[in-house]
Amino acid sequence: MKVGFIGLGNQGGPMAQMIHRAGFDLRIWARRAEVCADYRRQGIHVAADPAMLAADCDAVCLCVTGDDDVYELSETEGLLQAMRAGSALLIHSTVSPQMCEQLARAGSQHGVMVVDAPVSGSGEAALNRRLLVLVGGEREAVRLVRPVLESYGDPILHVGAVGDGQRAKIVNNLACIGNMALADLALQLGESVGLDRGILRDALLAGSGRSFALGQLDGVVRPSTAGHVAALFEKDLGLAKGLSNVGGTGLSGAETLVEAFLQVLRSDPRAVGLTPDRPPGHTAKH
Repeated sequence: MKVGFIGLGNQGGPMAQMIHRAGFDLRIWARRAEVCADYRRQGIHVAADPAMLAADCDAVCLCVTGDDDVYELSETEGLLQAMRAGSALLIHSTVSPQMCEQLARAGSQHGVMVVDAPVSGSGEAALNRRLLVLVGGEREAVRLVRPVLESYGDPILHVGAVGDGQRAKIVNNLACIGNMALADLALQLGESVGLDRGILRDALLAGSGRSFALGQLDGVVRPSTAGHVAALFEKDLGLAKGLSNVGGTGLSGAETLVEAFLQVLRSDPRAVGLTPDRPPGHTAKH
C-alpha cells in the first residue's frame, strides 16, 4: 500500500515515521527541501509536487495547520483531482467540519474517499502508537485506511460521518483549553495569597484538582512557545464557537475564561508556565 504524507512537523513527522516503520511504501512532499533530507536518506520517495504524490498513492495523509492549508493543497494545487478512483484522502489536521464535507463532495466526483481523522496527543505518543484518532467517514473508507491509522494510533474511534471526527476533536480541544485556563486561574489564586506556584501545582496533581491539562500547563506553555500556542488555541476556540452556533449551545462562561487565558499568553507569557531556566517544580512568578 502506497501512502503519501504532507505536513512533516512536530506532530506529522513522527506519524510519517511510524507509517514507514510499519512497512508501508511511504511517499512525502514538503515545501522546504531541507525537511525532506532525512527522509530521502532513509530511502523514502520524495515527490516533486502534491499532485504527483497523490497520483501514485492509495492513501494520502494531510497534517497541516488549518482550513486554508488543506484547501490550498487539495484544491488549488490539484492533489484531490490527481488522486485515482478508490484511493482515500485522510485529513489529520484540526479544521472545520465543513471543509471536510466540502472535500468529500469534491472527492466523490473522482471516486476518492475522504476521511477526517484528527489526532490528539504528541509526537512522542505517535512514536509509541498511542495517539487518539477520531475518525469520520464511510465504513468502507475507514476499513481501507485503518491499517495506516494503527501504525501510530490507539484508540481509533469511528465517531460518525465525514466531519464528525472534526466535531469530536473540537469538543476535546475546548475541554482541554478550558481546563488549562481554569488550572492557571487556580494557580494564580494560590500565588495571590502567597503560595508557591510549583509546590501548589504538585499538590493539585496529587489531589482531587488534578487534570491532564494541569500537568501539561507548565510544560507546554513556555515564554518561547506562548505565541504559537496562543495562535493554535485561538483557532480551536474559533472552531468551537462555530460548532456552538450550529448546535445552539452557548459558550459564554467558557469563552470568557479562555479569552482571558489567551490574553495573558499574548501579552505576558511569563505569567503562565515556567521560565526557560526553571525546571518543573519551581515557581514562575507573575
